[in-house]
Amino acid sequence: MISVLYVPCGNREEAESISHKLIEEQLIACANIIPASDSLYVWEGMLEQTQESILLVKTSPEYRGKVMQRIEELHSYSCPCIIEWKIESVNPAYAAWVQESLKTTPKPESL
Repeated sequence: MISVLYVPCGNREEAESISHKLIEEQLIACANIIPASDSLYVWEGMLEQTQESILLVKTSPEYRGKVMQRIEELHSYSCPCIIEWKIESVNPAYAAWVQESLKTTPKPESL
């Protein structure tokens, strides 16, 4: 099985930076970045409307906690949204690739 985390970021550069770090640390198999998303929300009593980049990361369920912790450490927001989507089914070959990628990701010096 795999775990997918949804993480809005302040901009594309932040999403890329977090993705690179998580891949270098062998915590995720891959990341997708949706470069532009309009977000509306109430923060500290004020209606906010901003543009964010959406980061989707794929990992194994046993890595989920460490991935969430690292995202909190790397993220610019004081209260980042990190949501796990429960995956009910997945292409078995893709799930195997995710598991294998976490074992064989090149070390940072070779990236």
